[in-house]
Amino acid sequence: MIKQEDKYIVEELQHAIKVMHDTVTSANLPELHLRVEGHVFKTKNVEKGWALSQERAEVISQQIVAGGSPENILHPKGYGASRPIGPKSEANRRVELHVMTEEEVANWGKGKAIHPL
Repeated sequence: MIKQEDKYIVEELQHAIKVMHDTVTSANLPELHLRVEGHVFKTKNVEKGWALSQERAEVISQQIVAGGSPENILHPKGYGASRPIGPKSEANRRVELHVMTEEEVANWGKGKAIHPL
């Protein structure tokens, strides 16, 4: 669930991604694909952390689609607590969006997806 105070961020994301997608499409460039990464702080239950991070990535992806972006350009992926950005738990409770390379898109879902560190 998205906190009320964070809804404006999601609305800005919806608009920005739609504009980027429309711009790329109208310029006849390769299609824009985004990896939507969910992250959590370290928990005792690792499996629960992985599931929560996947859910977090999927919820944001659904919200972006609700704003008018095509679903097929979004690739949600949960990373659990495997990629912390700092010692504080709040900093590690996040969603990141990354533009994917053509190679990542081609390998997505084949067990060979490339995830740069």
